[in-house]
Amino acid sequence: MMALGVVHTLRKTTIIGACQRATGVYLYRWLPRGAVIGKDIRTFLPKLNITLVFDVGANIGQSAKKFSTWFRGSRIYCFEPVEASFAKLNRELCGVANTRTFHLALGSHVGSSTMGSPASNSYFMAETALDVRRNTENQQVEMQTLDFILRGRTNQSHWVLED
Repeated sequence: MMALGVVHTLRKTTIIGACQRATGVYLYRWLPRGAVIGKDIRTFLPKLNITLVFDVGANIGQSAKKFSTWFRGSRIYCFEPVEASFAKLNRELCGVANTRTFHLALGSHVGSSTMGSPASNSYFMAETALDVRRNTENQQVEMQTLDFILRGRTNQSHWVLED
């Protein structure tokens, strides 16, 4: 039996090596560090207690749902400035414990900004980062700083900031 296991492992290694040489693509047996943040924290920092997570640009809550399972008991603050995405975010996170949504952009200063997007796409970008063209939808959004959001909540021990 052990010989079969060794032969199978060698055959598998040879096949993977041949695929890598033929395609030039490295094939992972396990996901590399950084691919799944929740798994990385549980594996490499098992004693770290995440109490507060910031999901900046939360879109419709895909990451927030994962964070709620990875970091049970933590509070998850979701920031989404785009009206349509924010409405869907609230629907998607209805009933997800310890989540709070903010209809605003998180930035380096308090104020407002114009967000623009190609009309066929729901992915918005700040006007300063995107040359707004004729075929875009623009929206004025409120912008706040992290200091403003956290005032009075400074006793948090560990945070995860997701962008």
